[in-house]
Amino acid sequence: MYELNSTDSRTKTSQDDGTDGRELSPVELAGLRDFHEEQSLIKTLCQSSTEEARIKLLQNNLSKFFPEDWQMSQFWYDSETTRVLSTEFQRLLALDADARIAFVSCPSVFRCCYTGITARNVDLYEFDRRFEAFGSSYHYYDYNFPETVPEDRVGSYSAVLLDPPFLSEECLERMAVTVKLLGNKNAKVMLCTAATLEDAASKYLGLSKTYFIPKHIPNGVKLRSEFACFTNYDFFIH
Repeated sequence: MYELNSTDSRTKTSQDDGTDGRELSPVELAGLRDFHEEQSLIKTLCQSSTEEARIKLLQNNLSKFFPEDWQMSQFWYDSETTRVLSTEFQRLLALDADARIAFVSCPSVFRCCYTGITARNVDLYEFDRRFEAFGSSYHYYDYNFPETVPEDRVGSYSAVLLDPPFLSEECLERMAVTVKLLGNKNAKVMLCTAATLEDAASKYLGLSKTYFIPKHIPNGVKLRSEFACFTNYDFFIH
């Protein structure tokens, strides 16, 4: 760990920091202080339950406030994919003032739809507890227990978007149970997952492949599987 000295323009480091014990330059020191201040702000906002804090979380870069956790198989969508998907679900919300949408393991799109008046109409079902920062809209979710959802949310959603954390038929089969519990009888369902799961998407949820291809933020880790988008309704890119 770096040790900051407010009376000295230099910062000492240990051998363990990878700097060979050298002194940081004023530019490096300023950058380090900015980093610590930013991390402190992020921690404060994520732990706060105020609406002001949530607004700041919405306005800032997702990857900065909620870095991908590869141990949880997290890979955020790129800006264009997020725009296309959030536009579609905001469109569905605009069609019906009473509409509710569930985002299952899909925090990036949820975050874009959690704005203004629509905030009360969207919920996130997510394993990552960092998203508790969004208050009552967050519901802890573990796909290993697909029937564990709030009783008052059963059958209450007019649309569901899911992005399984693992690209396996077993994971999709379990999450399909959750989708059927959450959605009402006419619910629109969208699934973003590996293109190789096309048969499983049809088998468990009655979904068909669309021409839209979701993409993720380049982060040095290349996903082996090409992604695809599946729906049970006609989806047109806006």
